[in-house]
Amino acid sequence: MTQVEIRVKGLDRLTKKLGRLATAKLLLPTYQEAVKDLQRDMMEYPHAKSGSKYKRTNRLKGSWTSKAYIYKKRPEGRVGTNVKYAP
Repeated sequence: MTQVEIRVKGLDRLTKKLGRLATAKLLLPTYQEAVKDLQRDMMEYPHAKSGSKYKRTNRLKGSWTSKAYIYKKRPEGRVGTNVKYAP
């Protein structure tokens, strides 16, 4: 499984000022945008090799999902698929 980590400069200072939950709520829309962008990127297929007879089913492309949420007073996001041969 591939993991992507987001670091926010000045996060400690913001958390001290607002508290963990308020900071998480403030950052949640940014996380939602980030996971949607990552999902869009994962849905793009590379160009087919010249002369290839392989037909794309688009099964993988249509299986990607994303979600951003607050877990233990921290924002988190996930992008995934249930297709077994996926990256």
